[in-house]
Amino acid sequence: GGTEPIAVDVRVIAATHQPLERLIEEGAFRADLFYRLCVFPIAIPPLRERPADLLALVDRQLHAIAERLGEPPIVFGPQQIRELLRAPWPGNVRQLMNEVERAVIMGQGGRPVLSASLASARDEAVIDLSYSPKTLDESTSLAIASALRHARGKLYGRGGAAEQLGVKPSTLQAKMAKLGLRRSDFEAQQSGK
Repeated sequence: GGTEPIAVDVRVIAATHQPLERLIEEGAFRADLFYRLCVFPIAIPPLRERPADLLALVDRQLHAIAERLGEPPIVFGPQQIRELLRAPWPGNVRQLMNEVERAVIMGQGGRPVLSASLASARDEAVIDLSYSPKTLDESTSLAIASALRHARGKLYGRGGAAEQLGVKPSTLQAKMAKLGLRRSDFEAQQSGK
């Protein structure tokens, strides 16, 4: 409601998934606006081309959900991790976050349940699998490491890694030995040692 001008220093951040250069050529986007906005462009590839980011985002979302619910975080199993890595994710990070939350809500016995539409979308898409776990051992290692991190190195009992993965503690220990994973590495991570 004032009448005096107020000096401001602002930065405009704009995002799009549209090919603006092509739209300018077609006359569907104003060139002058493009050049005003395009001072420092940052091209971020789609989520399906950043699988390492995907795993970190899933881990972060699972921790956030667990904190909100006041329960220990749950983890995805090796097959579910492969499904997540192979999905096309046309909705990028927002779609991934919604899928993780839905999987936790629909989960049974502390295990998340992925939607059937995720697998069908993957089968219909042409997907670049340049990065994905190369072997079952690699996928298993990711799942066990995630479970150990969530459980702060705890193997047995309620909230332990074995319970989260739905396996017997002896099975988990055998897999860890085979994959070279040490429980102590995850205890130290959590306690800040």
